[in-house]
Amino acid sequence: MIRDTFYIRPLSSFVIRFVADNPGVWFFHCHIEWHLIQGLALVLVEAPDEIQNTASQQLTDNHIQVCKNVGVPYVGNAAGNSENFLDLTGQNVQQQTIPTGFTKKGIIAMTFTCFSGVLGMVFLSIYGLMGIKSGEEIDYIEDLGIDPEELVEEEEIHTGYDYSHDSKGSDDFNSEKANDKKDDVVVNQVSHPTA
Repeated sequence: MIRDTFYIRPLSSFVIRFVADNPGVWFFHCHIEWHLIQGLALVLVEAPDEIQNTASQQLTDNHIQVCKNVGVPYVGNAAGNSENFLDLTGQNVQQQTIPTGFTKKGIIAMTFTCFSGVLGMVFLSIYGLMGIKSGEEIDYIEDLGIDPEELVEEEEIHTGYDYSHDSKGSDDFNSEKANDKKDDVVVNQVSHPTA
């Protein structure tokens, strides 16, 4: 028996046949972690008498000391019982299976997640429906040399807005910048005639 890996395609299976001629303890398992947790694994103990007589298969002094330090038995059966090998009281057992459906914590988490999502959408809707109300935002737009009322009208190109009047910029630079913006809008209006 040698170490090897088989790839199983979905909804398929395979049969493994081997000659048991390699003494040792072999762990046969699935490489998908949650399959392994659910028990898709087994331990093959091949030729246990030969294992006991093979020096390379014995525990090292270092390993024995580590087991003693952490309180893990290194003699006996799976429960560490060296008196009665059929008594498995106290052995390590597999974790319980994952409960089906929602648990209490899952229900609470899902409730608050949905509530947060709905609340977020409500606040986004309210924020989106609000107009420019604060003086700071209007002041910021005016600092750019643009009249807020003019900005709204320029975006509605089909309204027939009169672009010939002067900009209300605070200085010559801002006035020139606003006039350039108006010229751009006029060019756009001419180059994209409406039906």
